[in-house]
Amino acid sequence: MATTRTPGITVLADGRRFIDKRYLGVRIGLRVGAVTQEQAEERLQIEIARVQSDLAKGACARPRAEPTSCAPPS
Repeated sequence: MATTRTPGITVLADGRRFIDKRYLGVRIGLRVGAVTQEQAEERLQIEIARVQSDLAKGACARPRAEPTSCAPPS
């Protein structure tokens, strides 16, 4: 596997590119295939933006249990 100018993007033996990066504690890992370096970088930026959006929305937070009532129905 060859490294590229962008940390987190590598070129596999058959020429396909692979993204394997940790951003703000979230792992981004995907096979982008036989694309140019610029296309792989663009895809990485899209995934970074998705992680930022998810973290801003709290999507990665632990789900909380819904409060339940033990009272019998009226």
